[in-house]
Amino acid sequence: MDKWVRQLKEERQGKAPKASPMTPEQIEIPELKKKLATLDVRLIEQFSLIEKLKKSHSITTLCKELGVHRSSSKYWQRLPKSISIELIKLRFLIKEVHAASKSSAGTRSIAGMVTAQGIPLS
Repeated sequence: MDKWVRQLKEERQGKAPKASPMTPEQIEIPELKKKLATLDVRLIEQFSLIEKLKKSHSITTLCKELGVHRSSSKYWQRLPKSISIELIKLRFLIKEVHAASKSSAGTRSIAGMVTAQGIPLS
């Protein structure tokens, strides 16, 4: 019984249980995570399909048949298809500055530190 009490306390604190799941909800969580991952992949595939077929069919019809919201399709079309090298370098520099501050610097401090290195941030 002590084991169950410890496990319940750990779960309430947000820690992952070390033992096998006790409740049906705990058993269902990993299954739902797998399904969510496949749904994300399918959504990207659906958007790609809409992009390919939009010349021969209306976007509204394609979205309706695939069960995708038209606004989501428009949003996906506007996303950049690749990330620029400058953006990657900037992200790396920001992470580097944040790590140098021992993860204590906030947005304004990081912006000031990066600007001091010659890269202006607004």
